[in-house]
Amino acid sequence: MTSSTVIVAGAMLIAVGAFETPDLLTAFLAVVAAAAIVGLELAHAGRRLSIAAVPADLDVSASIVAFLGTVMVVLTLALPLLDAMSDAMGRPNTRSLDELVTLVPVVAVVATLLVVAARAVRVLLPELTAFSTRLEAILSVADPVPIASASFRALAGSATTVSGIFAAFEERAGVWLALTLIATLLVWALR
Repeated sequence: MTSSTVIVAGAMLIAVGAFETPDLLTAFLAVVAAAAIVGLELAHAGRRLSIAAVPADLDVSASIVAFLGTVMVVLTLALPLLDAMSDAMGRPNTRSLDELVTLVPVVAVVATLLVVAARAVRVLLPELTAFSTRLEAILSVADPVPIASASFRALAGSATTVSGIFAAFEERAGVWLALTLIATLLVWALR
């Protein structure tokens, strides 16, 4: 639960940071990407976390650990990331430390609530196992790995054959070939 909460919180912070960009298209695309990440992670968390029935005490303690773990991860990474971003991007950071200390727990609480709600809403989502098996059959046709491995095997086989032929040629005819080439070059040079 903590990993899902950290991922959701990170995507939410990316969306918050996207509003600082002066380019409207970049901000829009960043918010859409962050929303897609949040949606996919919540769907994954809802499926993964609702497999077994969990007692309420364990669910509450998992939520508390997820919240505290998210706050710890974000606060641990926040200051170095802010300094690195202001150095790398060449612009000073516009957010103060007070805003950051306020923003982190708010984002962590919202991310934890979203993950807990995803677990509760999972029962309302349709079961997509039959669809995923059909989709897997369709996508396996377009999978480049078997084609690439077959072409690599053919290339490796031809390289082995060619190197074997060169080795046999070099053992038996290398000296005669070298002598022929030297003689040809001498005749050509003396013409």
